[in-house]
Amino acid sequence: MQTANAEKRKQAIAERERHEAILKGQYESGEITEAEYKTLMSTETQNKERIAAAPEMPQGIDNPYGDGSTFMDDSAIKDLGADLTEEDKTFLLMKWGKYYQP
Repeated sequence: MQTANAEKRKQAIAERERHEAILKGQYESGEITEAEYKTLMSTETQNKERIAAAPEMPQGIDNPYGDGSTFMDDSAIKDLGADLTEEDKTFLLMKWGKYYQP
């Protein structure tokens, strides 16, 4: 039973590979559009192609996700309480409670 299932699985994989090879040829020759190609291809094959064609991420400051080297230093953070008067501090203390710190 298992050998029959394994044989069917191998045949299905071979059939899918033949079908996808035909589709790729049609797409490269312009017979079908990219949308048709991606619709008819298996998800597994599309994932392999997408991973293989993944772009190289820029490094340093150009990397939109950051690479750990763009963290702000504590010295660059402005002291927000420096511009407050004593009256402002008292008002905020009354508003927010005893745990308020400017």
